[in-house]
Amino acid sequence: MVKQGHYAKSSRQKRLRHLNQRLTKQNSRTIPDTQLSDFLTVRWHLTQHQPDVIEQTMLHFLRTWLEQAAQQSTLPWNLTVAAKATLAQFNRDVPWQFYLVLDQQWSHFQSFIQKELPAVPLSDRRRVSQLLTEPQWHQQLAQQLAVNNLLLLFNGDQHRLANVTQAQIEQLTTSLLADDQVNWSQVAALFAGTPFSIPVDADAESKSWLKSLMALAS
Repeated sequence: MVKQGHYAKSSRQKRLRHLNQRLTKQNSRTIPDTQLSDFLTVRWHLTQHQPDVIEQTMLHFLRTWLEQAAQQSTLPWNLTVAAKATLAQFNRDVPWQFYLVLDQQWSHFQSFIQKELPAVPLSDRRRVSQLLTEPQWHQQLAQQLAVNNLLLLFNGDQHRLANVTQAQIEQLTTSLLADDQVNWSQVAALFAGTPFSIPVDADAESKSWLKSLMALAS
């Protein structure tokens, strides 16, 4: 019997292949803004050559990053602001290993956006400003992990969350950093007390991806 993970990978690769063929066949020299996400999704797939779980994770992040960046009212897009908003979108809806993959791939992602975004044939081409330094990225990542842990710890209880102070968040953030980098051993230990549960209403492909993520560094 074919395993669901294998089927999901085959299905996704087929979708990406069809997407690439559709974009390639277009006669126009420019594409509408609505196809920006599709265009860069295909570009990531063609240029990065990553293991399945890594590619799935980064494509989820890429598409959400583009959604958040598109909400900015000015150009060029502020990469730092978009990255922070994107992390907040995922928050506790993914296991901590999702953020581990992001950390491992961040330099590739930032370079990809800086190079590939201006090359997308839009009538009004997009660019980014305010790139993140490594310490800035790790600070942003650790802060989101701290918030996620509190959300899981209090199970979304708004009354208890309202009593959390900024100082407490900063203290927890600091505990997850070592030499300006995220201490992933500390992150794993912290989230061991608040294990992630896959949503029961998740589709089969999402469940397969989340299970693969949770198996990383465990």
